[in-house]
Amino acid sequence: SYLLLLPLWLISLLDLKNDDTIILYTDGITEAKNDKLEDFGEAYFKDIILEGSDYNALELTNKIIKEVTLFSQNYSQYDDITLVIFKFGFRQSAKDGQDKQKISAEDGLAYG
Repeated sequence: SYLLLLPLWLISLLDLKNDDTIILYTDGITEAKNDKLEDFGEAYFKDIILEGSDYNALELTNKIIKEVTLFSQNYSQYDDITLVIFKFGFRQSAKDGQDKQKISAEDGLAYG
């Protein structure tokens, strides 16, 4: 597993493979503070993502939100926290036997 942090416009140019993950988030996650005024930080965020690389989108979302919540539980947050996770995969089409691209986002699925 490896982690890339890319600008949104560049994502459209990627050749996604089975089990690739795209994570969109606001700085409210990485800048969440604890009672010592320390940031949650990008390094810890990356560690959680890499540790959860085998998780589905919902499991990874829940893990990240839980860790941010525990980290900042004793300090009021001032920023919004937004997190969207897409897990890329393939499914077999019963109709024509061809693989179709599938992106799962939390509880929803989109096929193309």
